[in-house]
Amino acid sequence: VGKDAADFAVSFRIRPERADILSNVDFDSQTFVGRTQLESTLVKNADGSRDIESLLTTKGKNTTSFTYITGRLDRQDDARQLNLTLTTQLVALSGKGSIVTTATFRQKELPAIHTRGIIQGMDFADISKLLHYDDTYEGTLRALSWNMRTTGFDLTDLNGEGAVTLDDLSLLPGSDLQKLLTQLTEEAKREKDADLVANFRLADGIATINRGAVGGELFAVAAESGGTIDLQTTDLEMTVVTML
Repeated sequence: VGKDAADFAVSFRIRPERADILSNVDFDSQTFVGRTQLESTLVKNADGSRDIESLLTTKGKNTTSFTYITGRLDRQDDARQLNLTLTTQLVALSGKGSIVTTATFRQKELPAIHTRGIIQGMDFADISKLLHYDDTYEGTLRALSWNMRTTGFDLTDLNGEGAVTLDDLSLLPGSDLQKLLTQLTEEAKREKDADLVANFRLADGIATINRGAVGGELFAVAAESGGTIDLQTTDLEMTVVTML
């Protein structure tokens, strides 16, 4: 976790305060990637159900995220059911984001998940550090929005729509993005960065492009409407127009 013991520290305690509070948990960790704090309470209701209230805070050098978790565990038709809502506020030096995810877990059934959100004006350097990517891309995520639903965790069940706009995305030599663009035009090898805009819809794990274009000073590539990307196999089927 770190090069020396000073890079890692954890504190943890459970402290019930009332008869209806089954547990009250504080968790605090400090690592080389930042500080993580969790405050969580589990309350027993008169009808036998349980309410969960939690706040998860992660503070890195350039980004901070706050995730509020609320939920209820109860019985319906002799089966346990857990309803959870996660609301995340993401704050960075370069931008911000908001993500809302709801999930229903029912005994012996696949979970039903709905996620929607928008992230605006974040530097890719901040995103790389937040997700602990080895390679740091330069550029700006101008806007990313989505509204998707799935049953279980299989990509083939993913449905919804989304849109993304990227500015000045660095085309790192040898990166997958540069290799893909070079297959479309040799000019991509000479380009240092590019802009991208796309919106799409998802049905059963297949993304269909409504509009898509990427380009820089030396080239531009536009995808015709109707092209598809299989999220499970990453197979692409689309017609593109290249402009120099």
